[in-house]
Amino acid sequence: MMFANEKKRRSLEALYRAMPTSELKRRLRAGGLAAPARQAAEAELQRRSSPGASDVEPMPSSGDDGGRAGIVRAVVGVVAAGALAWFVVSPEMAMFVPVLVLPWLLAPAAKAFPRLGLVIGSLLVLLPLALLAWAWMGGHLAWRSGDYRPLGTLLAWGVLIFAFLVCWSLASMLIWGARHRGSWRGMHRRLQKMREEQVDALK
Repeated sequence: MMFANEKKRRSLEALYRAMPTSELKRRLRAGGLAAPARQAAEAELQRRSSPGASDVEPMPSSGDDGGRAGIVRAVVGVVAAGALAWFVVSPEMAMFVPVLVLPWLLAPAAKAFPRLGLVIGSLLVLLPLALLAWAWMGGHLAWRSGDYRPLGTLLAWGVLIFAFLVCWSLASMLIWGARHRGSWRGMHRRLQKMREEQVDALK
């Protein structure tokens, strides 16, 4: 437990050292940070206020600014935590685990292979539209009278709506990752922020 807390503290320190001062102050003003994150952010602001301290920690000199290795570690950690949560949390909450895990898988993969990411993302955009056209032409979406026949129509609409939500959510992450032109470190920070917003929304 102590090792996990120490690892989390170091991760927060590294995250806030790479963050501009204006963003640090904005997050503190918003008041949505947990206690460890707030303490790390305040400590970083205090460090920068000391004489001779730099605003943002210098980036590593490697070609991918050191972010590629960091995002790989984050992907492994998030996937492992998601796999554990899938078996630990209640069935009602387990459905939200992919929402937190999939962005960490799809976006970096699409950034690493942008053409493939754009192709698969475009196919996922078109897939529910093709399914809609097929269901419409086959009459599966038409209302049917009878004892149980309306259930078939409602089920068809439910499957179609679910397909739109899932396919377009996955497509958005793939296309965003494929079109990302910033650094790996920048993508890591953006995904971290997205995960924090998703966790806050679920709470």
